[in-house]
Formats: sequence, structure tokens, C-alpha cells
Amino acid sequence: MGLKLPFHSTLNSRLWLAFVFIVALPVGVVAGYLALASERALMGDAASQSREEIAQIAAALDEQARELSLWAAAISSDGQILEAASAFASGGSAAARALAAEALDRSMDSFFDYTDMIGCVQIFFPRHSPYLYRNSPMLFELPVDRRGWYAETLRGRRRTRYLPDLRSYSLGRDARPLLSVAVAPAPIPGRERIDALLVSFRMSAFDAFSDGPADQRELVLLDAAGSPLLSTADGVLALGERPSARTALLLKALARRGAPRRSTFEVGIRGSPYLISVAQVPSPGWRLVSAVPFGEIARSVDAFSRTARYALLGLLALFVLYTQVTFHEVIRPLRQVVGRMREVEAGNFRVAVDFAGPEEIERLGQAFNSMVREVDRLTAEKEANERERARLEIEALRLQINPHFLSNTLNSIRLMAAMTKNENIEAMTSALMKVVTDSFGREGSLNRVANEVEMLRGYVLIMKVRYGESFTVDYRIDRAAERLLMLRMLLQPIVENSILHGFQDLDRKGMIEVRARVVGESLQIAIEDNGVGMSPEAARKALEEDAPDPLGLSRVGLANVERRIKLVHGPAYGLSIESGGGTTVLMRLPIIPAER
Repeated sequence: MGLKLPFHSTLNSRLWLAFVFIVALPVGVVAGYLALASERALMGDAASQSREEIAQIAAALDEQARELSLWAAAISSDGQILEAASAFASGGSAAARALAAEALDRSMDSFFDYTDMIGCVQIFFPRHSPYLYRNSPMLFELPVDRRGWYAETLRGRRRTRYLPDLRSYSLGRDARPLLSVAVAPAPIPGRERIDALLVSFRMSAFDAFSDGPADQRELVLLDAAGSPLLSTADGVLALGERPSARTALLLKALARRGAPRRSTFEVGIRGSPYLISVAQVPSPGWRLVSAVPFGEIARSVDAFSRTARYALLGLLALFVLYTQVTFHEVIRPLRQVVGRMREVEAGNFRVAVDFAGPEEIERLGQAFNSMVREVDRLTAEKEANERERARLEIEALRLQINPHFLSNTLNSIRLMAAMTKNENIEAMTSALMKVVTDSFGREGSLNRVANEVEMLRGYVLIMKVRYGESFTVDYRIDRAAERLLMLRMLLQPIVENSILHGFQDLDRKGMIEVRARVVGESLQIAIEDNGVGMSPEAARKALEEDAPDPLGLSRVGLANVERRIKLVHGPAYGLSIESGGGTTVLMRLPIIPAER
């Protein structure tokens, strides 16, 4: 049967082209709207990112500026430092001044131990040369320019003041940005007066101006009056110094706009749009301004828009092709078959194909339905067989653990009864009856953790009668774990392994600790002993398939416990062994709440 396309007449061709045009027009409008919305969203993301970056830099500047102010206030009110400074200024001989300088250095060292910033403290006196402390020998030389700020600091005694210039007040004129705080401490009666303290630091937050991005972004730090202090284009600006042309244009654009209502907005500089972000630095009263050309932002946006348009055009072409194919009389029933096949592939074997069409298609549908029913029957039969096999294997493994234990216990009871009459026989028999009842007398393979621990206590009592007080067992079971369910007879083989093998030839008293707790989405039970331990190879073999062991049940028990857990709960659960100065067996089980 040949393929019939709807182009076999002029009328059909025109109708087809009209249909494509009617469909393509709204699709194109929607595509254009989506592209525009995507561009706006990306621009919004870029503005948000710029705002967050500038806010982080401003927060770092403010935090370090406040820290510097607190440092200056703490030093100016520290009695020990002020006493040492007065002694330094009043010392008559060079030796006395040297001793006073050493005392000051030790006090300053204790302050500077709490910061990794590079800085200095300078103390000024009315009649003596100043004292200088610095934590880098390459910085801050004396003398210091005292014009302007010095007199204002003396007038505002006991009040810290940020100096308005980010340049070094040393006459050496270090070009790197430096924040300084000045304070005039209160006079000490009977002591040499101290005029002022000047605390200066190189703040790591200033690195954003020297180590900023390599694009066209510019950062400018303005003082309270709007004058530039620092910029990526000029570096540190002295008071009254003219900024570069680029920075001056940015300041003019900000002045034309006035006080911004938002922290992010647009301005034009020389006809080019810029994205401006402004953040406040409250402590020193600064403003931080970031200017990013829209061209930098638009690069990634334009690339995305082009990709989106090409993708939309491709989707439109595929849609036209798909629309053409759907006119064919066979494609619909075939698509129905394909859809049902996908459902079968996903595991749904209850689907069926029901349609009318050409004889070949109907036969294909009938064959498909027959195949799905047969696969469903075989899958159900296989699952039932697997469940039965797993049940029988688990039951066999559960019964496999016990004969050795019962034989040894009954033999111990027989020997004790033959030798002497003792109350231990009654306790041992009662414990054995509880173990046997919990192992075989109850229905179901699950038991409460609390019941399994109680059964373990009985088993330990039996082993203590057999081996004496050569070991102790400590139980640490969380209340949340006690109420959960676990497979029966998982704990006894592990404890038996510690007693029979971990404590063999041990020259000290054996100790076993049983811990159970809920960790995340699993129940974890750890059994730890202080025995002789085992090698990594022996630990690995202990969890493998059953193998002969002349010492008893140890390897068989651990291997069977591991297999039972994985058969019932899956490969995500099981045992792990850690051994060093002793052995720890960690059991990981799923959380199974007990029915109330």
C-alpha cells in the first residue's frame, strides 16, 4: 500500500499551505514572545547578580571598618597600654624609653594576635616624638603628616573618627589604599598626656578594586559628600585630586540622576547604557558604586537568544513535517501500537491495542495483544516462583543456624546436671527455652528489636554458665530502635562469633557492647568486642558463602546472616566488619515500624 500525501491536487495544496501558515503564525508570535521574555529574565538575573556582588563587597568594607573602629576604641581605653605609653613619653633616659617601648610592643602584640590584617598603631604626645607599632617592617614610616585631622581629633576627645583620606598619613606616601581611625584618649591624672592614637589597616575588602574582573566593570568608592576615594580606574585618590575622565563621566551621570530610589538602575554614559548598582557602607558613611556596560551583559543574552531562535525554528520545521505525516491513513494506528509498546517497555503488561484499519494493521494488533498477554503470564509465573524460592531459602537459612547452638547448650546442661545440683541449671534451661521459643515457636520472620535483645540476653546467660565470668556484655539500645522490627536470630551468631573466636587465647576479660540506633533512613546495630580481632582477609571470608570451619559456627553464622538480610531487604543492607584491636560488626537494616 503506497504512501498517500495530501498534495495530489491544486486545491489540497492550497489548503495545506493555508493550514501551515495558520499554524506557523501563532507559533512564530509565541516564539518571539518567549525569546523576548528570556532576554528580560536574563537581564534581570544579571542585575540581581550585580546587586548581590556589590552588596557583598560593601558588607565586607563595613565589617572591617567597624572592626577597625572597635580596635581603636579598645586600644585607647586599655589601661595597660595607656600606662605604658605615658611611661614611654615621660622616660628620661634612653634605656627607660626602650623598656617602656618593649612593654608597649608586648601589649600591642596581644592585640594583633587576633587579626591577620596588615596595620600599625601610632601614639602621639604633645612634647615627645611619637611611638610606632607595625606588624610589617615594610610599612608606615615616621614622621606623619598632622595637618587637619590632628586638631579635629583633639577637639573630639574620646570619640573615634574615620579619617577622610585612604592614603597613608606617613610622609612616605604608600600608594595602596589604607583606612585610618584617630582617637584622642582621656588623660590619666599624674601621667604624661597622650594627644592622639592613629590606627591604620590595609583591609582585604579593598582587594576588590585591584583584583576585580577583567571586563569593563568599574568600582568607585565615594565618601559622604560624594567625592571619590578609590576606584578601579584611578586607584587611591587624595582629597581634592581629580579623578580620571572615565570616573568623572560616571560621577556626572550619577549627579544628573540624583539620589537613586533603587540600588540597581540604568544610566547613559557617552551614549552607551550602563547598569549601575549602589550599596551603602554605613559605618564610615561611604557609598560603593558599580558600573557595568550593557554590552558585557548582552553577550551571553544574545548568544542565548540566537540559540533559542534557532531551536524554535527547528521545532517549527519538525512540527510541519509531523503535521504532514499525521494525514497519512496508517500512521495513527501505528502510533497507537508504538505507544502501547512503550508502556510494555515500562513494565505495564495490562495494555491492549483495539482499533480498526487495514487487515495487516489489525493482524499486527492481534499479534501484539497476544504477545503482551503471554509475557504478562510468564512474568507473573516467574515472580511467584522467585518469591517461593526466596521464602524456602530464607526458611532453610534460618533453620541452618541453630543445630550447633542447641547441641552445645543441651550438652552443657547434661554435664552440669551430672556433676552438681545448682540454680544455674534452672536459669540456663529457662534461657534456652526462651531462645528456642523465639527462634521456632513464633510465626513470621520479623520480631521487635526489644524482643531480639531480650532473647540475646538469655543466650548470653547460657554462654556465661558455660564459659564463666570471662566476658561481659553491655547493651545500649535507643528507645526509637526498640520499637522497630527486624529479622529473627540476627544478633546471636555475631555475639557467638565474638565469644568463640574473639576471646580465644585472650589474656584479659572479654567485653562486648551491643548498640542499636536509628541513623537517617536505616536501623544500625553495632556489636563490638575487645577480642583478638581478625585480618582483612579473614573478615572478607567471614561474609562469603558457607565454608568449613574447625572452630564451630562462626563463619557459617555470619555468612548466613548476611545472606538472609540481602535476600529479604535487598543489596543495600547487610553486614560490614571492622577489625583492629578488637572487632566491630555493623549491621544495616531498613526501618520497619511495628504495628501498634
